Amino acid sequence: MKTKEYWDKDFESRYEKLQKDPGRPPLKIVVVPHSHNDPGWLKTFVNYFQSDSRQILNLAVTKMPEYGNMSFIWSEISFLQLWWDQAHPTKQRILKKLVKSGRLEITTGGWVMTDEANAHLYAMVDQLIEAPES
Repeated sequence: MKTKEYWDKDFESRYEKLQKDPGRPPLKIVVVPHSHNDPGWLKTFVNYFQSDSRQILNLAVTKMPEYGNMSFIWSEISFLQLWWDQAHPTKQRILKKLVKSGRLEITTGGWVMTDEANAHLYAMVDQLIEAPES
């Protein structure tokens, strides 16, 4: 794809017109920290957990209570289960509280993110069924 192939003249003119409009509302940017840990991509599942995922979850439950307006999204149940099984009960309670308050969102509930393997529909559904049963 050539640079700016998606940015046609109509889009450009609409953009320029909006930039000059004094009634245009200010741009609002929302940044939501999230996880995307690829089990088994560059490291083994366990190595990835030990070097990255465990620390991410530990920091989330440690730092989020300190920052009341912070939210976080986690998606890989495979790593969350391993973390949960090893976590101190205090950290487990904090994680539950963050989930109940809506500040920590567990998205899709899948064992992994489905985009990791260009999966077929059957594979996507299967891994969504697998995670809650584990």
